[in-house]
Amino acid sequence: LVALDSTSAPATKYLRLASYETLSCDYSPAQSTSTLTDQLRRRPTSTLGVAIAIPFVMMWATESAGQDSGRFARWVWDDAVGMVQNTLPFTPAVFVAGGFVVPAARRFDEEVLESVQSGYSGTWKDYLDIANDLGSAYTWLPATSLFAISLATDNEKFQDAAFTSAEAVVAATAVTATIKFVMGRARPLQSEGPLHMRPFSGNESFPSGHTTIAFAVMTPWIVYYPGPVTYSLLILSASTGIARIAKDKHWPTDVLAGAAVGVLTGRYLARRHQRGSAVPSTTVQPVVGPGEVGLTVRVRM
Repeated sequence: LVALDSTSAPATKYLRLASYETLSCDYSPAQSTSTLTDQLRRRPTSTLGVAIAIPFVMMWATESAGQDSGRFARWVWDDAVGMVQNTLPFTPAVFVAGGFVVPAARRFDEEVLESVQSGYSGTWKDYLDIANDLGSAYTWLPATSLFAISLATDNEKFQDAAFTSAEAVVAATAVTATIKFVMGRARPLQSEGPLHMRPFSGNESFPSGHTTIAFAVMTPWIVYYPGPVTYSLLILSASTGIARIAKDKHWPTDVLAGAAVGVLTGRYLARRHQRGSAVPSTTVQPVVGPGEVGLTVRVRM
């Protein structure tokens, strides 16, 4: 995975333990992505162990080499506190607006759902099945592995982008899980309609967690390295959202909400790391008027 100095025997030992003994997937290029994903799912504890072990081993190695990786530990605490402080004022407005927007978008949800599912076949279906895995919880494994690899370089910008991407996955997932728990919207496959919302019921349709992760993991790279190549990564993220609709797992408004959470979280953390503790230029404003109820979110990328 990485090349360590020959004098770093303990780090080499622990990295080898994490890479080979904790998780053995028997993967070859001939295998499909879904096959690898299935093997990871059968080893959830091992997968999580690798995801956690790799960055810590590499942080220990880089500290030994004289690099300052302590900023990442500081960021974890500061970002958690900052997110709570900066999102609490908007929380009531978000839940109230969500309660109005979802019923108002009933026709949109039903029509888009039917349109997407009618075209879910052939090569397009195969592509969406692959894109669907981009939003799985196991995305944290390659995200943290990339962060570990970045620590073996002297490129601080690359390190910061990789760390922020991995952190955004965790933070955005926490936000989405909280909203899911409160809103309690039924999934399309439950056949209860787009308006079935029962708070704290265990229903988890709104927002889409897969879409949240897919956008959260990509957004920091766009902020750190803006350009056509990084912006094109959002095509993959959008494909994940379409896949969730095609698979009858989410309503279109679930996907839009998940994308918003992922983008806002990833962008917030990236800007925060670039500017210290400065609050990014993001505004959230409820919109209520004749024939319209909604939530306006303005983000300056």
